[in-house]
Amino acid sequence: MLGVLSCLDRVIITGTTPQICYSQGMTSYLYSQNIRIFDYTKFAEPFKEELRTNAEQIAKDSNLEIEFHL
Repeated sequence: MLGVLSCLDRVIITGTTPQICYSQGMTSYLYSQNIRIFDYTKFAEPFKEELRTNAEQIAKDSNLEIEFHL
């Protein structure tokens, strides 16, 4: 093994999206899309899966292994 990158349970992506980088902004965005704030997890699930699938493909293409720990 050449190296290990580990974290607790999140990938931290830095940067900002000014319209939604604070709670009121995200709430306003969700309401403008007719999404209830309590449905946020259902709304975000496809993005999470797309991000995970892409990360796994990049790792595979680079001959790296990703370990998920619960």
